[in-house]
Amino acid sequence: MFLFAVISFLSITQATASPPAVDRSSVLSTARAFVPNSEAKVSVETQEDPYAIVEYRAGNIEGRLSDGQILLQRFAFGWQVIDAASDPPGFTSAALHNHGISAPVARALLHGVVAGALPPGRWNDADHGSSEDITAIRETVLSETGEAISSVKIYEEYAVLTWFSRSGGERVFAKRDGRWVAIVGGGGCLDKAGFIHYGVSSQAAAQFSLWFPCGPFPATTPATAK
Repeated sequence: MFLFAVISFLSITQATASPPAVDRSSVLSTARAFVPNSEAKVSVETQEDPYAIVEYRAGNIEGRLSDGQILLQRFAFGWQVIDAASDPPGFTSAALHNHGISAPVARALLHGVVAGALPPGRWNDADHGSSEDITAIRETVLSETGEAISSVKIYEEYAVLTWFSRSGGERVFAKRDGRWVAIVGGGGCLDKAGFIHYGVSSQAAAQFSLWFPCGPFPATTPATAK
């Protein structure tokens, strides 16, 4: 009985201590869609749940071939690209912290501390809001596999999703009957007046313009509500 208890304890301890295995096929297929070049080579560099860094070579980024790294995050629906960095230098600790990644996780992903300052004016790309709502919003753009979904920020009953691929932009959501519905989306970004124009409350518009300082820009392309 004592021996059985010891074996059980050791088994539980080992199971708890072992990090979750990365689903490499899912990570690589998601990363490959972001660098749509049949000759591109992608490989998983590091993984620290729920993040992974993928190295790519000869990837098509913004219309030109380049080498670099892709940062992915695992959500309930699967993996999603949240950022990319040219190589060299690749990702730095500062860039990962910008996504809300803790120092210990950043160190594990980078095999140690890789110093680097954020570029001036760099937005804070950490998500803001409940994990349930953030996941629901991110899941609405799963079909757009060639885009990096940088962040989702929620305020009141509104949310802004930022994305980039060969260009970049925002998508604005409103919560209606318990569902998040896109009300406007496209390239560029909106200033406070632009948010209000599309029905966002003045208080939420003010907060979004602080999170995403830009403009005044032309209104983005209205999205079709589903």
